[in-house]
Amino acid sequence: KHKGFVPKRGRTVTSVASRLTGDDTVYNVSINAPKGLRVRVIPTSLHFKKKIGDTLSYQVIFSSSTSTLKEDAFGSITWSNGMYRVRSPFVVTSKADI
Repeated sequence: KHKGFVPKRGRTVTSVASRLTGDDTVYNVSINAPKGLRVRVIPTSLHFKKKIGDTLSYQVIFSSSTSTLKEDAFGSITWSNGMYRVRSPFVVTSKADI
């Protein structure tokens, strides 16, 4: 582990689709992880109700599939309901001091 490395991060998502359509909607996650980095998202789907401004949280867990990262690792997490996509890019740095 690198000094300052935080392998778990929590995030909150606010539904935009529910506001626009007035319908329940389910967003499923897809992960674009670079080689050498494992990325896990919990849960893998978010079910937004009709309520305006509905917010849900998810957790991202990063782990290295190698002993150490030799360079910064870039990737993204994308939530999609078939109509809308919400992309969150990320970077895990290989530097010991941030």
